[in-house]
This record gives sequence, structure tokens and C-alpha cells, in this order.
Amino acid sequence: MSENHDVILSSDDYQNKERSLFELLKRLSKNSLTPDECDQYISELCTIYSGRFRHMYSRFYSFVISLEQVEREILSSNLSEIFIKTQAKMRSGEKVDEDAYNCIAKLYD
Repeated sequence: MSENHDVILSSDDYQNKERSLFELLKRLSKNSLTPDECDQYISELCTIYSGRFRHMYSRFYSFVISLEQVEREILSSNLSEIFIKTQAKMRSGEKVDEDAYNCIAKLYD
């Protein structure tokens, strides 16, 4: 179930969440995930995407193209794993914030 629909992020809060997202993505571009790490990253992404935070595609794209090819491949693979595992959690009835799930889906897409 979605929460915090009425929360409007301040500019500082938005910048902090965006910085956290890009730091997380940088870590995701380094090594393939273990199952436990995948769960941890899902939790971190749900925290980042809480409230009304949405990543900006232009900044996401700029970040991705700044990575080396091998880093982009690792990031893509890890985002796929995170998305698949998040879908499985939702299907099994585990609590996953819908807004966060939708953002993870857009991040993966």
C-alpha cells in the first residue's frame, strides 16, 4: 500500500535522496549481488523512494553514461535482479511500498 502521498520534499531532502540514490547505484555497478545484498538494496531503495521522491531520467542517464561499459553491465544485471526479487516479494504478499516498487520498475526499465 502506498504511504506518504501528501509529503512534499524540501529541496535539501530531494538532493539528499538523489545523492543517496546515485551512491547506491555506484555501489551496484561494482560487483554482482548476493541474495542477502539484494534484499538490503531493496530496503535501501524503498527508503530512498519513500515520500514523493522520483529520480530524474536526465540525471540518471548522465550517471549511467559516465560509467565504464563493464560497470554499466553489472549495474544493469543487478537492477534486473532487484526488480525480479521485488516482483516476487509483491506476489508473495510481502509488504513492499507500491510507490517504491513503481520507482524500482522505472529505474530498471
